[in-house]
Amino acid sequence: MLWQGTGGALREKFRAASRALAATFQAHLAGGRHTYEKGLRHEQVLIDFLAAHLPPRYGVSRGEVVDSKGAIARQADVVIYDAHHAPLLQESGASRVFAAESVYAVIEMKPNLNRTSLADAVGAVRSAKALDRSAVVASHLGHRRLHGPAENPPLFGAVFSLHTTSVEKCIVPGLALLDRRVPRAHRVDAVCVLGEALVYHFAEGPGRDGQPTWCPTIQTQDSRLGYYASKDDTLFLFYLFLLYQLGARELHPPDLLRYVARERMPRLRVYQGDRVPPRPKPASKGRVGPSPDKA
Repeated sequence: MLWQGTGGALREKFRAASRALAATFQAHLAGGRHTYEKGLRHEQVLIDFLAAHLPPRYGVSRGEVVDSKGAIARQADVVIYDAHHAPLLQESGASRVFAAESVYAVIEMKPNLNRTSLADAVGAVRSAKALDRSAVVASHLGHRRLHGPAENPPLFGAVFSLHTTSVEKCIVPGLALLDRRVPRAHRVDAVCVLGEALVYHFAEGPGRDGQPTWCPTIQTQDSRLGYYASKDDTLFLFYLFLLYQLGARELHPPDLLRYVARERMPRLRVYQGDRVPPRPKPASKGRVGPSPDKA
């Protein structure tokens, strides 16, 4: 009974937050003429919202994501990163550069989602998910361990939009078509259309009554795209699934030595002045002088 009351209050809180976000986004759409500036303001609204509602271990910012092999993803509208262990490779104003191993999720934001803008958002997410995440430092009892995990788990990629022509006729079939061209690990995990619907991946399994039912899941070979026509609860569902996906990922800090190894290292000089010189071998004991047969 306590959980039902708490869950209901949390739902109402997010309904109010959804209305407030929608009003703020609309105000930004009405003011100014420059599309780029409007986009930055939209991104900042979502960044501020997530920063206020996610646990402190998650940092939220816009920026670029790079890997130790020199690949750079497209500029990400929203980056959710490891706030406790993520070293910033570069910072300039409100934009930052993150090591791929430090990133939990990237979110692309599109005010109006259609086939064209969906393809652009999917491409941006794909470029981040394709980065190498193997430059990790694992720890064991506080000591560096060279043989840690092979790489950090794939990051979570989502698209956030304020409006779409049709989720059922445009977004879901459009996303399914785009998914056919890329590996499963590089596909978008969720699409949130504020106040309308949440697109996610679902797997069929047995329900409580023994009848088959579809449940939200991570992407697998058998999962299928579907959506919740969640209306006022869309932001609430997006937050819950995002929080679940973040909590399911354990990130190890990036090994920055791997990042600088591509650069020319300075000349190495090793100090050996404290080394003890080897003792001379003692002379062999025995008769001094020529051997008898040479006398």
